[in-house]
Amino acid sequence: AVDDSTLTFANDAHVTRSFIWDHARILGPGTIVIEPSRQVESHFGAGVPLEIVVENNGVFEFDHLLIAETGGVINNAVLDWDVTTQKTIEGTLGVSPTPSFVNNGVLNKTGVGSLVFGGTFTPITLHNNGHIEISQGILEISQTFHNDGLLSAASGTWLRWEGSSFHTPDSQLDIAGTLSISPFPDDAVHDLVGDVVLTGTLAIQSGTVTLHHAITPGAPIVLERGTLRTDADQDWPAGLHLCCGSSIGGTPTGAGNITLGGTSIFRGTMSGSG
Repeated sequence: AVDDSTLTFANDAHVTRSFIWDHARILGPGTIVIEPSRQVESHFGAGVPLEIVVENNGVFEFDHLLIAETGGVINNAVLDWDVTTQKTIEGTLGVSPTPSFVNNGVLNKTGVGSLVFGGTFTPITLHNNGHIEISQGILEISQTFHNDGLLSAASGTWLRWEGSSFHTPDSQLDIAGTLSISPFPDDAVHDLVGDVVLTGTLAIQSGTVTLHHAITPGAPIVLERGTLRTDADQDWPAGLHLCCGSSIGGTPTGAGNITLGGTSIFRGTMSGSG
């Protein structure tokens, strides 16, 4: 166990035995490297930040992780997180640069609770280069999200985006649950240039979402506010609910044709060449 002490590593420190990290300050500029088959269980108290980069190749467990500007997490392993209430990963208030959580491996979230990345005033940047799999419950990304891997959400799950998300051409989204684009902030952008399979529900409350591939949601697309653009032809048999203050189409994209089935409601703006 490492408890209420302060350790400084100028070079990388390799964890070759499992241990409990209990309220201790561990400083860089080195990196804590958790070796395969080893587990680190951290019990950080309120206001005690992670001030060093942790590279996980084994198991890294915690309930709440507060990351300072000198800290960060790089996951290269398979992490199975069973969240029954809430697991939060956030940055310390007002730090610059914004700390990051980088997933190069597999992050599988089970349990009915919420996995939360960042907060309104405690930002963290999530980079996904591997696979984030939401098997149960809720994933909330409250700040910037960079996706160069696969993000999947099973039926019955809830995926909530705040802030902007950036997707590479090699990225993948496979959403059978609900994808909710939240009402904060208004200028958030989500340009879905990668492969998108969306058979669940899409609800847009703010920002601008651009589709480059056809999707077939299983429920009416709901635009409460914000803008939805598509430059791919769409067939939405469940319909579209376009509410006050929202828009679909527009420039520079919006050239795709949209075929609607079911019952649709139009109370917003429709534009574009499609």
